[in-house]
Amino acid sequence: MADNSAVLPSTGLRAVSAYQWLVFLVVWLGWTLDAADFGLFSLVLKPAITELLGFPTTGALDKAQLAEIGKYGGLLAMTGLLGWAFGGFIFGVVADYVGRVRALFYSIIIFSVFTALQGMSQHLWDLAIYRFFAGIGTGAELMIGIPLLAETLGDTHRAKISGVMMTGGAIGTFLGAWVFGLVGKYALHLDYLIGGFIPVYKIVEGGPGTWRTVFFAGVIPAILLIIIRGRMNEPSRFAAVQARRDALSSAPRIAHDDRAFMRFVPLQLFTGENRFNTLVGLLFGLGSLLAIWTTNIWLPTILSLMVQKGGITGPPRQCRSSAAVSWCGALAASSAIRPSALSPIGSAAG
Repeated sequence: MADNSAVLPSTGLRAVSAYQWLVFLVVWLGWTLDAADFGLFSLVLKPAITELLGFPTTGALDKAQLAEIGKYGGLLAMTGLLGWAFGGFIFGVVADYVGRVRALFYSIIIFSVFTALQGMSQHLWDLAIYRFFAGIGTGAELMIGIPLLAETLGDTHRAKISGVMMTGGAIGTFLGAWVFGLVGKYALHLDYLIGGFIPVYKIVEGGPGTWRTVFFAGVIPAILLIIIRGRMNEPSRFAAVQARRDALSSAPRIAHDDRAFMRFVPLQLFTGENRFNTLVGLLFGLGSLLAIWTTNIWLPTILSLMVQKGGITGPPRQCRSSAAVSWCGALAASSAIRPSALSPIGSAAG
């Protein structure tokens, strides 16, 4: 009997190739670790500001001190989100010209380095600078990863798998709480050997500097670089766009449609054809981010103050219920999305 398995097309998720799953894994892990970073930041926000402002690290704080923590904590959160905005915009443009994979490589480096540097902050102003640049890496990684995954998957499973990818945000919250519980009780203590000439860091349990240790976990995303550099390629859609750009750049004369195609990418968002969709998408993004981060950034601090009055400790557990709801919501949304719900990316190449 003839074997027809070679000619029968794969259906369902079996049609997704191993390389497409690899891209999904890299993008999902990137978003998961980004969310873990924000979860960790919200968990250490109060102790970090308390130490950097010189307030007592043990015992209860008065209302004036809590108000100062609230003020500077809000400014630090805003600084990180501004970094997200700048990173998403700037690297979104960069990725359209140098490639998704290369831009993603740079974004992970920026995120990893400046997240770890936050653990070395000595003042609020340098913590804000590190937070801003870490936010640039976070926003860049997310805004590059989504089109990279969408272009790699094609039209059939793009909507569903992209929805599943967003579960990394909730998983990251769990991961951040777990990391905080694992290393958040340890601090690095500077000591000197041989008559005080050789500085060394010792790991000690407890102390005011325990919040610094969790930021050093930010170097973990650098492991993704090993996968990205050796195994990932630019999507065919992007390659087609680049080929068209190269051809038009050397052409003596180009048509009107080609001139519109060659315009600076951000300007294309505000053409008569795209202006309305751009503004609607901007408003949706602005509203959702305001709702999410104004709540999540302060949730561990608010809950810790509440349970502190009741004599309960253990703030790492305070994010997990909200993360579970977010995870289930992302899965439900991904299962409800039709394949045609997302318009093709990179259609200008066709």
